[in-house]
Amino acid sequence: MKHKSQYRARSNIPIDNETYLDNGLILTRFKKSIPSSSYLLVLIVADFDCLSHYDTGIYRNIIMSVCAQPDIKDDLHYALDIATKNIHDFEEQYQINYPLTTCDHIVVSNFNMGR
Repeated sequence: MKHKSQYRARSNIPIDNETYLDNGLILTRFKKSIPSSSYLLVLIVADFDCLSHYDTGIYRNIIMSVCAQPDIKDDLHYALDIATKNIHDFEEQYQINYPLTTCDHIVVSNFNMGR
């Protein structure tokens, strides 16, 4: 996806590469997704800051991130801690490996689900 250079593109699929274009835009390409329902695909372009934990899950192979507006980044530590524990518990309880290499949580202020 193309976006302005002051923003970052994120998805629930890892970035494959970023190309800086002459017009101040960045072309971000993501790796190929596993087969899944289209409503599970996430694409976001924002000026969010993220906190990440790089060895999550039973096999320590998942990158867990929580992202939000820069002014509330310090409030994300608790969310990252809980998300990291949840993915490990998910894998243990259901005895399956989480199928992706990343799991991002995005804070969207004032989000009225479907209203």
